[in-house]
Amino acid sequence: MTEWLVAASCAPEPHVPPPEYSSPALRRWNKAYQTDRVATPTNEYGLVDTEQLLSRVASHIRADYTWPEFTNVHHLYYPRAEYDTDSMTLAFRELTANKVSVPIQAHNVLHALVTPVQMPGADVMRQALLEDYLQSTAFAQGRCAVQLIRLQQQVESGAYVREHVLIGGKELTPNEYATQASIATEQFYEYLERYTAAYSIGLGADPNRYANTPLAKIVEGLGRVAGRYYLDYRFTSQQLVRTHGFTGEKQSLAA
Repeated sequence: MTEWLVAASCAPEPHVPPPEYSSPALRRWNKAYQTDRVATPTNEYGLVDTEQLLSRVASHIRADYTWPEFTNVHHLYYPRAEYDTDSMTLAFRELTANKVSVPIQAHNVLHALVTPVQMPGADVMRQALLEDYLQSTAFAQGRCAVQLIRLQQQVESGAYVREHVLIGGKELTPNEYATQASIATEQFYEYLERYTAAYSIGLGADPNRYANTPLAKIVEGLGRVAGRYYLDYRFTSQQLVRTHGFTGEKQSLAA
């Protein structure tokens, strides 16, 4: 069981939770205590297990601590200098699936307690980039298809529609909705099939879960982890952050 009693000589480190909310390992952390740090949890491919990582960090802070609202982005693969050697390793590091937005204090706690993960093998990073490309492209095509299908339904129902809309970088008129929706849908399922065939390391959404699922639901699911250029891309990481209590809202008291 974690002992939460505060050591009399313990002084708070800047930008980390106060000692009375911190575990002994975190309270005594400074540059002289590198041996206290633990390894980053990974899966069989050497990829960071984000859920286990956040759970490990959360275990060092009392549940009733109120985290500051300000957040920043933690790269799961660091230091940057190790990944700045070529375009592939840097692109892998910058995959949004390899980032998590956490309170700045939680970010500092993470670096205080956890050692950097060893760089995954080149084959694993290439596979991650391939899967990211396929699922992101599938999501983008599916998103266009869903938008166009809904616009076509408005046309058929006699509802008001604008003379021109910009979707997928194309300016379309109402008489083009049906044709373009069909094309986007076909392209979506083509990329989804390719993604399903390539899926192996589990960095993104599991495409096998979407068998016999309506198009809109598949797109919604992919958008949570695969929408490279959309705000909901970090949905999964943000959900994990909320699960483990890393929010600016008051947390419930520990039992």
